[in-house]
Amino acid sequence: MDIEIKCKFPLTDGKKIISFTLYGNNPFYTEGAIQNAILAPYVYPGWTCRFYVDHSVPSNIIESLLDKNCQIYLVKNSKDFEFNPRTKLLWRFLPVGENVRFISRDADSRLNSKEAWATNKWMETEKKFTRIFDIGETNIILGGCWGATSIKNVSAISDIEKKIFEWVNLKSKKRDTDEKFLEQIVLPLLEKSVLDFGDKNKRPKAIKDSIPFLFKKKLRIGKAIFPDSELFKNPDLWYKEFIKKPDH
Repeated sequence: MDIEIKCKFPLTDGKKIISFTLYGNNPFYTEGAIQNAILAPYVYPGWTCRFYVDHSVPSNIIESLLDKNCQIYLVKNSKDFEFNPRTKLLWRFLPVGENVRFISRDADSRLNSKEAWATNKWMETEKKFTRIFDIGETNIILGGCWGATSIKNVSAISDIEKKIFEWVNLKSKKRDTDEKFLEQIVLPLLEKSVLDFGDKNKRPKAIKDSIPFLFKKKLRIGKAIFPDSELFKNPDLWYKEFIKKPDH
């Protein structure tokens, strides 16, 4: 994959990555990306936001993300491999092939202290892999609610790029392509070393055990924040909803 890497201010820890895919000019995603970049230093201090993008993202959005200390990974040859809007979401999984700790997130949801609590708990263990279940989904892994880490300088899945190419060549444009890829390709390689988070009533029935949140905070991890919502339009609400540590 032909990727051009851009970064203005490499001041954060490049070993801890919050990974997103971003394409197109829909404010639902582009403004969501910018808002996540603003939130990241407060929610995940020391972590680096990385956005996998293509030429469909407006240049002013790219510049804004760069100004907020994000890494931009520009996929220059996405058309050569027939990536469609669903398979482009697989780009955010590429860090699993690096010597890093990373979490995969959605641009249309928001980073928040509730998920950071889970990530920090995971970092206290030697588990390679983590999943979060918080919005009542039935999928056993969600594209924007998982993470993995290298162990002793060895990446979790060294040939992830090859696996993505093989998947793109074989599969259709179904909406859940990214999560089917995780379920069928990634999960079998990592599930022996996993730490799961989620209240019992929010995790899929197939998941028999997980660390509960038990927080009063109502905001769901991975929930989309829509442009007509007050949380999207009013940054004054962000501290209470996204940054303030949750109470039991």
